[in-house]
Amino acid sequence: EFHAERAREARQDFDEVGVGHLVTVQHADACADGFSAIGRGAADAVFLDLPAPWLAVRHAHRVLRPGVGRLCSFSPCIE
Repeated sequence: EFHAERAREARQDFDEVGVGHLVTVQHADACADGFSAIGRGAADAVFLDLPAPWLAVRHAHRVLRPGVGRLCSFSPCIE
C-alpha cells in the first residue's frame, strides 16, 4: 500500500476477520521498490490496485511462487 494510513487500516481489517496471519501488507511504492518484505518466490498471490500495474508486474513475478503463484490486478476507472 502506497499510503501509510491505508496500510495500517488494511492490517487491522485483516486481523479483525482472522486472516492477518495469512496476509502481508507492506507500505511502499510497489512500482518503484517492489515487495521488499516478501522473499523471492514466497508469495502465493499478489493483488495490485494501481493506475499503472504493468510497472509492478516484474516485482510481483519475483516474489510469486514458481508455477503456482497468482497475480490479480484491479483496473481503476478514472472519470
